[in-house]
Amino acid sequence: MSGELLLVLHEQLEDTGHLGRALRQTDYTPVELRPYLGQEAPADLQPYRGIVVMGGLTSVRHQQQMPYLREELRLLRTALALEIPVLGVCLGCQLLAAALGAYVYPARRREAGWFEVCLTKAGTADPLFTQLPPRFTALHWHSDNFMLPPDSLALATSELTEYQAFRYGRAGYGLLFHLEPDRQLFEVMLRQAQLSGYIDRDTAELIERQSAEFLPLIERDAQRVFSAWLGLLDD
Repeated sequence: MSGELLLVLHEQLEDTGHLGRALRQTDYTPVELRPYLGQEAPADLQPYRGIVVMGGLTSVRHQQQMPYLREELRLLRTALALEIPVLGVCLGCQLLAAALGAYVYPARRREAGWFEVCLTKAGTADPLFTQLPPRFTALHWHSDNFMLPPDSLALATSELTEYQAFRYGRAGYGLLFHLEPDRQLFEVMLRQAQLSGYIDRDTAELIERQSAEFLPLIERDAQRVFSAWLGLLDD
């Protein structure tokens, strides 16, 4: 199948990494939207086969300072009402949860680094994760958590965070963890996090050392997960 896929981005230097690679293996045409630059969401979402909302260093809780986040929530609610498949990653996951009525709140402890993700029983049977082991390592980069949205399925958890992934309906997915970073995107994320004070130098050095082991693993898992979600757009 072909058609357009709307990509909502929040950081100037970040791209979609392995997700973009999986997308290039399809006939879908990506259309970028950068609301933080003042770009307005399209009035008509019907032409889009799916919507992807990526991560960023801001928070759903900062809508007063960053009004474009409210526009993104409206976009997501419209997409959900039209049953357009949605994939939210990290901040995108939290925005999707909020659009569905879930409470987003500050985490008691920031989860930044390489940590294990554990699939729930529903997660092991979900189309996105059937090719993944019940436990796998992903990159984590968040300071907020969220409650499970109404009528959603919890798909994954971690030691620090109860809800790492959820599904709403047939193809609405939120992934709090990151599988998309390739080496280039990883280095951008690490540099931005240090410059902004999000992580200190010791934490950055640890994450960098561990990347030699874990970046190849998330490349494998990303291909499986993102290809599976893109496959749902054809259904």
